[in-house]
Amino acid sequence: MKTGHLTAFRFVRFLFLFGFTACSFVFPAFAEPAVEIIQSATVAQKGSVHIIFREIITSKQQSDWTAVYNATVEVQIQQADGSSEKQVFNGSTLPNFKPGKGKPADWQYSVVMANCAFPASLKNRYYSWRFDTRSDSDEPCLRLNSKVPTVAVGSERVPAQFIEKLRQCDLSKLQFATSILVHSGDRNDWRGSAGCLTIKPDDQEKFFDLLRNHPSGTLEILRGIEDSETKQSYCY
Repeated sequence: MKTGHLTAFRFVRFLFLFGFTACSFVFPAFAEPAVEIIQSATVAQKGSVHIIFREIITSKQQSDWTAVYNATVEVQIQQADGSSEKQVFNGSTLPNFKPGKGKPADWQYSVVMANCAFPASLKNRYYSWRFDTRSDSDEPCLRLNSKVPTVAVGSERVPAQFIEKLRQCDLSKLQFATSILVHSGDRNDWRGSAGCLTIKPDDQEKFFDLLRNHPSGTLEILRGIEDSETKQSYCY
């Protein structure tokens, strides 16, 4: 039986088949108890606008990293009159699959920790966000709360090593990031992200127009890694 992200994390099998320069990383987790930091970066209740990133990292994707927007991004909006709205877009929870132009071969990447991989004591907590504009352009974005827990995957391109980094078993090795965004990918074949969540460029205009009149909300990430032998997905 394969284990999940931490020893305290439960196995999750998904039934869903379906910021590059903006991300800056600060102190390691041991500067403050990691669980407390994660708790401070999340909220206990879903907002009236709730976004779910669902992504299965398939066996094929683990070997080539060229499937660039494989996440479904579901936006759920609860109106004041009790009605609800749901729309689905394409996006990604992963960084670039190789260093960008002019970047060194060992360019470092991180991945935002999936909510389904939180410790049991933090189950059903969600990231919060506010509608904003990118600091390096006038493009819209969603800015997550500070001290977002991330798993450093370095410059790994070997599938087994990348997966092992995601299966980080020591909370003290997490990194906590400021300015994690949800932003448009650079191109349909290039995410342009070192750790931020991205929206497929073809979808970004409709995505941000939908959220433009909603100043804040919540977000969760459900990420699974497919086991090449069992074809089951494990949460990381």
